[in-house]
Amino acid sequence: MEKLYFMVMADELEWPIAVGNSIEELARDSGKSEMTIYQKMRSQRVGKKSRDYKVEVVEVENEN
Repeated sequence: MEKLYFMVMADELEWPIAVGNSIEELARDSGKSEMTIYQKMRSQRVGKKSRDYKVEVVEVENEN
């Protein structure tokens, strides 16, 4: 299983902003710091409402 990290808009459509294979890659592609992304994920886990964006983690099966 491989994990993909998505940064999506925090509205009902959840349009993707950036995608990465790791938090580091997501941070680089989005222009945010790794710590900011980790803090956003922690806030989401405890149930705080996201205003601008959300971070989603998706597990993808390898095709091999």
